[in-house]
Amino acid sequence: MTHAKTQLVTVESPLHWILATAYHDPGFEDKLHAATPELEVRTALTTVLPYSVVVTNNGTVPVAAIAVRFSLGVGGRVVNRDFFYHSWGQPDHPVIPAGESRLFTPLKTANAIAGGIIGADKVTRAHPGTGGAISPLALPGEASALSMVAGADSIHISVDLVIAPDGRYAGPDSAATISKLNRQLEAYGTMRGDLLARLEHGESDQTVAEWLGSLAEQRVTQVPGSTIHHLTLSQRQYASTWLHVLKTGGRSGLQALLATSPEQALSYIVSLKGGLQ
Repeated sequence: MTHAKTQLVTVESPLHWILATAYHDPGFEDKLHAATPELEVRTALTTVLPYSVVVTNNGTVPVAAIAVRFSLGVGGRVVNRDFFYHSWGQPDHPVIPAGESRLFTPLKTANAIAGGIIGADKVTRAHPGTGGAISPLALPGEASALSMVAGADSIHISVDLVIAPDGRYAGPDSAATISKLNRQLEAYGTMRGDLLARLEHGESDQTVAEWLGSLAEQRVTQVPGSTIHHLTLSQRQYASTWLHVLKTGGRSGLQALLATSPEQALSYIVSLKGGLQ
């Protein structure tokens, strides 16, 4: 493995049965092999491993969703890199089954490789103009992010939120993930009601499309201390999706999609509650 420069790397977890093991901690190598058994995958992730964490589920409850925060000390300020993964809709494939481990890194592409979203056979790909192959981690955006991580004075890795299949959760939730999910539910419910009313009142497809288009293109403004931008982001997401359905499946396709109530479509959010211990 490639060794990083001397950095203060610390980890924390909100639950005693969720173990976070950093690169320099005893047992990291064994846990890494358990989390990523394929040598090709570990090799592709070599450069990011010193800044990563293996999260092990030592309990009996599967982890259905998890948020991990990497807080980088850079030049006297803190830069947070947040990642959230869930298995909602796939109850037989939890993010971390009981008794198993998963690797988390401060890079989106690396997490996709570690989580099997990008297959082991695609950890390198043809690089345009060179005729050769290049690791996804060497692409401009990821390379820049990796450079910032590698140059950080300190890295604090925290398991920010753990959600069980029944909706119980635990963690400081510094990234306000629960707020984002609730805003998503709010956006779906409100926009669905407005859109159904427009359709029932006989608005033309063009008028409906213009309304959805305006929502899809609305500006996202972050207000300190407020989560309103989470609502705006969700509105944009749903508006874009529904506009696409209207254009490709017509009015009937859109009505069929909207037949699903918020409680049905987002049951995993409705079920959220504290109390995971």
